[in-house]
Amino acid sequence: MRRRRLVRLAIAGIAALVLAAAAVALVVAKRSSASGDRLAQSWVLKKAGDHHPGRIAPGSNAEAAIGANEVRNPDSTPDVEAYLLRAYPASEITMDQTIAAQNAWAALAAGPSSPGAWQLIGPSKATVPAVLNVLGDLAEYVTAGRVTAMAIGPTCAPGACPVYVGAAGGGIWRAPDGLAGSPQWQFVSGNFATNAIGSLLVDPNDASGQTLYAGTGEPNVSVDSEAGMGIYKSTDGGSTWAQLAGSAQFQGRAVASLAIAPDGSILAAIARAVRGFSSVPGGTTSNPPGGVAFGVWKSTDGGATFTNVSGTEGSVRGVNEVAVDPNNGSVYYASFLGAGVWRSSNAGATWTQIKNPLNTPNNANNTDRSQFALANAGGTTRMYVGIGASGGPPARFFRANNAQTATNASFVDMTTAQNVNYCEGQCWYDNFVVSPAGNPDVVYLGGSFDYGQDHGKSNARGVLLSTDGGSTWSDLTQDGDPHHAEFTHPDQHALVTNPSNPFQYWEGSDGGVVRSDGNFADVSFKCDQRGLNATDTAYCKSLLYRVPNQLHSMNAGFSTLQYQSLSASTQRPQNNLQGGTQDNGTWQFSGSTVVAFQEMYGDGGQSGFSAADDGLRFNTFTGQANDVNFRNGDPTKWVVATGVILSSPEGAYFYPPIVADPNPAAGGTIFQGSFSVWRTQDWAGPRAFLEANCSEFTTSAANTACGDFVRIGPPGATNLTGAAYGSPPPARTGGAVAVISRSTAPANTGTAWVATGTGRVFISDNVDAAASSVVWTRIDNTSPNSPGRFPSGIAVDPANPHHAWISYSGYNQNSPPAQQGHVFSVTWNGATATWTSLDGTSFPNLPATAIARDDVNGDLYVATDFGVLRLANATTTWTVAGSGLPQVEVPGLTIVPSARLLYAATHGRSAWVLQLP
Repeated sequence: MRRRRLVRLAIAGIAALVLAAAAVALVVAKRSSASGDRLAQSWVLKKAGDHHPGRIAPGSNAEAAIGANEVRNPDSTPDVEAYLLRAYPASEITMDQTIAAQNAWAALAAGPSSPGAWQLIGPSKATVPAVLNVLGDLAEYVTAGRVTAMAIGPTCAPGACPVYVGAAGGGIWRAPDGLAGSPQWQFVSGNFATNAIGSLLVDPNDASGQTLYAGTGEPNVSVDSEAGMGIYKSTDGGSTWAQLAGSAQFQGRAVASLAIAPDGSILAAIARAVRGFSSVPGGTTSNPPGGVAFGVWKSTDGGATFTNVSGTEGSVRGVNEVAVDPNNGSVYYASFLGAGVWRSSNAGATWTQIKNPLNTPNNANNTDRSQFALANAGGTTRMYVGIGASGGPPARFFRANNAQTATNASFVDMTTAQNVNYCEGQCWYDNFVVSPAGNPDVVYLGGSFDYGQDHGKSNARGVLLSTDGGSTWSDLTQDGDPHHAEFTHPDQHALVTNPSNPFQYWEGSDGGVVRSDGNFADVSFKCDQRGLNATDTAYCKSLLYRVPNQLHSMNAGFSTLQYQSLSASTQRPQNNLQGGTQDNGTWQFSGSTVVAFQEMYGDGGQSGFSAADDGLRFNTFTGQANDVNFRNGDPTKWVVATGVILSSPEGAYFYPPIVADPNPAAGGTIFQGSFSVWRTQDWAGPRAFLEANCSEFTTSAANTACGDFVRIGPPGATNLTGAAYGSPPPARTGGAVAVISRSTAPANTGTAWVATGTGRVFISDNVDAAASSVVWTRIDNTSPNSPGRFPSGIAVDPANPHHAWISYSGYNQNSPPAQQGHVFSVTWNGATATWTSLDGTSFPNLPATAIARDDVNGDLYVATDFGVLRLANATTTWTVAGSGLPQVEVPGLTIVPSARLLYAATHGRSAWVLQLP
């Protein structure tokens, strides 16, 4: 969830997440940039203007940047927010709830589904136009979703070089020939109970390379590090898989790393992970009660049983890496989040800390993450370690020449100016250290982009290479092609090398996979063209003397984008859609099920079209930084629209709700939710002024001249989360606006339903009136049945604007009996409201993440962590909606009843459409 995302928040009004204690929900709140606080800095760089050298106008001779890597704080991410809002008002989701939800879904999925088959609309070729390329307008490139794990077969030759990739929420993919010009990706984890992947391993004891292990659950500390369901094994190169029986106990955890000892013992590093994701997320991280203890778990019977062998040597986040010594199969090593690197010299019986965390004492910063690599140096085991965290000292790099006897004092600090802080304060999220077998002096480091150096002192240092044991380094982030240099997407997670060539690698990031050609180029001459002083020029040349000769994107067909939501044009719903994605911006669909084009960079949240003219669009980044466009999404014509909101004292959820009015007569109206509901009625302001003065490429997102949004509601009582609306009880204060839904009735121009993350629900019948005349009526406190949980969606009845259907996150155990349920029919009679649960006996006890209603025939569709359900009109039985949708989190649903289309935004398997009956 990161970050890692290309977060674009203004330097002038840096946003950070703070805990709203009363709501137990994270919102983005204002923080002064003058503090220099890393918490604040981790949310910066939407438009940094003069502060960010890459932010220049497209088409100029300098390199235009897509912006900073999604720098963020651990757990202060969309999925962390989503997790807690599934638990709210409790603080945790128990393992019993998680497992029961899985079992309930499996039982429902085993039954009949509703008519229709889901079709992937991808994109399978997610194309970033040249103008949005991090290298400027040199060339377009193809991206994909976040990669968390990689593996490669023991042999690699043209025509037979199997490469395996695990996507964060997108499952396992196999390229039978990873050397092909256009590798043919195959999705091979269709039978997994979850497609959240944490680790991959080719069994070193099987010379054929046909035995693989996949650990589910992503361990990268962010909240979209989704919980797993154990370990799977394949004995036919990934074609078929079976779950290891003993690993079922790892449900709700992340299998962060796997290792196989020479005696066949299986080692699994078990770490924290979370569950849940919705289009407007919120919350904080969690450690579900009832899950197995974090640590190193071992199986000596092929996976039938696993035992925790690390005992009490654990951490509050768990183990992120485990490995077996290449020279002694009874010596194990493990890295504990917040607690450094540990060694067992007796096959796991006892453990000793050999490398302290960077932030001492242990768990002084529980995001402190150590990644290590082992190398056989002539019969002695060398260890390389890279360590960093979300705060504290900048990341550093260490080496011990004999890991079997090393203590903390044995490690030599190999940190240089070239590699210091290589993961830029988010090593907990993007961090790898790799040393190819048989090449003990070769080591790769991967982390975050250093945008302060990009196209200056370096090429951003996203991937570094040393061939002298860590003494000197070169920058591999961009290749040496003089015509259309390729680059590595920000936020690095995994790397494997060709068994026959340690300098040819495949690398996985938040933007999919790139492959190097195994050769190098010297582009140090570019340093002379960057206006650097003598010292910086020398530093630059030391990094750019050896870059990849050519990098090749491998993302065509690798359909793994993580969508937040989708929006459809009223005029052309079949072939004019937009969608926002994690760290890959906002996308334009134009009818192709293969190719879509990015229309804006960054982190993409919500998007929308004017109901009167689909040439008018908006897109969102994170927090309150939103743009509008008057020219059909032309990437060069986006303009800052919410400076006044971003500069206000209010906060918002990480991806706040923002919707266009569905009535064509109000085609210029957009509503945005922070603490108040904000409104513009002319698409954020005069087009000529905005395009002349508020360009996305050059303007601070906090420029208050950009956009004319105003709060709507009575003076002094626009804040829907505060004390003004707290009586009569329940107060349900705090949080932020989570849902905004306007009536779709053609004649209705004034009715809107709004909900906050703590369960408040409001109706207004005059949201089109003068701002100060708008009246909000709170209705949830008129009914004892209204849940005090997070509302994830509202669908308003076009036949009765005072009737709606509301979906809720969380579990029934987190509500009093009268408030239990996940889907409710709600009617307001002007004095009181009634909440009627529609769960019946067939809706599983699991979070509802989105809702849509087919206004033609009255069917309801609800999204969950595992797929989409349908309640046919006039029935009480829920069924799986359609067939063919992979088991995947669905944070957003978009329905176009008149066109008979239902769109699903998935977290890791791109976008899908269902033709409605």
